[in-house]
Amino acid sequence: MLQPGQQIENYRIDSVLGEGGMGTIYRATDVNLMRPVAVKVMHGNLADDPTFQGRFLQEARAAARLDHPSIVRIYHFGRESGLLYIVMELIDGLSLGAYLRQLARLNQVVRLEETVSLIAQAADALGYAHRQGVIHRDIKPDNILVKRLDQPDRPGDPPLRAMVTDFGLARLMGMEQDTQSGLMMGTLPYMSPEQVLGLPVDGRSDIYSLGVVLYQLTTGRLPLEIRSPEQAVQAHQYEEVVAPRETHAGVPVAIETIIMRALARRAENRYQTAEE
Repeated sequence: MLQPGQQIENYRIDSVLGEGGMGTIYRATDVNLMRPVAVKVMHGNLADDPTFQGRFLQEARAAARLDHPSIVRIYHFGRESGLLYIVMELIDGLSLGAYLRQLARLNQVVRLEETVSLIAQAADALGYAHRQGVIHRDIKPDNILVKRLDQPDRPGDPPLRAMVTDFGLARLMGMEQDTQSGLMMGTLPYMSPEQVLGLPVDGRSDIYSLGVVLYQLTTGRLPLEIRSPEQAVQAHQYEEVVAPRETHAGVPVAIETIIMRALARRAENRYQTAEE
């Protein structure tokens, strides 16, 4: 693990922000531009793998091309002293996952107007990415950051912006899992049926995952209780999603309709684009 004060190229490490399956995320300072950034440093076993290195650079280039107000921007990526890293825009704020956990401790859910606004922004970001040929593959609350704004984008909206992060990294994690342990790519409760069943995926898979997030934000629970790959296969083949209003009576009918369509088992029965 890097220590505060250490430097990778022109990025000075300031503190640890978090750790994931692929690497550690640091708060850092670009000493040339004197701006704060987030630096994700891949775990050593991945950084030493030549196949992973090639795929990492390929995915980082694809993600770096994305330019959208609700997608965390990538500034730089590279290799330095045996480290493989990616430098991103630093978003000061909680992830939706952390926000949900915070509210759950208070027995609360996210306010509906905030939920609708954040999900609309995330859907807009996904629609843009899909048009650029980039599928996320791991949409979940922890990969949607919440940025506080000085003023809302539109009058009447909450002063918040959803920021989708980690584009392309799920594909890399999937490669690592496929080669080493045969596990599925993605995060089980949010994975689409086609991901779980090992079928080809397209942008409609991300739409399903965003539908799971919307279900969770409006009801305070997941549509399917999934804790293992075996349970995921069983659930996606034989279990029906409980309608949100049966779980939480306060969910508006219009929102329930959107959720149930996004969560259709067959991709052709979902929204066909994130804009839709």
